[in-house]
Amino acid sequence: MSGINASTIDGGQEKRRPGIELRDVAKYGIYIAFCGLFVFLSISSPTFLTTENILNILRQSSLNGIIAVGMTFVIISGGIDLSVGSMAALIAGAMILLMNGISTSINSPYLVVTIGIVFALLLGAVFGLA
Repeated sequence: MSGINASTIDGGQEKRRPGIELRDVAKYGIYIAFCGLFVFLSISSPTFLTTENILNILRQSSLNGIIAVGMTFVIISGGIDLSVGSMAALIAGAMILLMNGISTSINSPYLVVTIGIVFALLLGAVFGLA
């Protein structure tokens, strides 16, 4: 009877003891940390669960979501492009300079956004074809 013990008698599978084990923490640790942080911030700050704050968080994370969707298509198609983050930062910096420089004299935010989109398309084409 070598190799047989009380935990493997029924069907050869190891019985699992009730409670939290180390592999559970490794598997669900990020969710546990997120829930703990959510509860802590909800209790400690009266403005955390307001509609304004939730919309602000969604607005600030929307750029990362848009970039993630674009990168998903790139990765699915078999390519990988590590310049997405630097391109986003470069275009955002150029848009800030345009908004501070052109927008005060022309007073048209639509022109600034159009120039930024054209700049992004040109840079994407140049780096995409390289």
